Amino acid sequence: MDLRQAVVLALTQALGDDVDKIGDLSRALSQPPRPEMGDLAFGCFPLARVFKKAPVEIAKELADRIECGGLIQKAEAAGPFV
Repeated sequence: MDLRQAVVLALTQALGDDVDKIGDLSRALSQPPRPEMGDLAFGCFPLARVFKKAPVEIAKELADRIECGGLIQKAEAAGPFV
């Protein structure tokens, strides 16, 4: 498993049953806006419509739910990104 797959799996687990409302998570991963933010970023903008919350709030909640270990050293919210 590579990092991208590990992140998709972690996001899938963190979203639980709501993951079916999102679509293809691997397509939503991108390079972070700034290199110091890490290797991959997940913008929570599409989730705002689904959950009717601000992307910043969703990012904080997701970052708290992601289980770290293995390839994922840490998950943290940076504005609307995890």
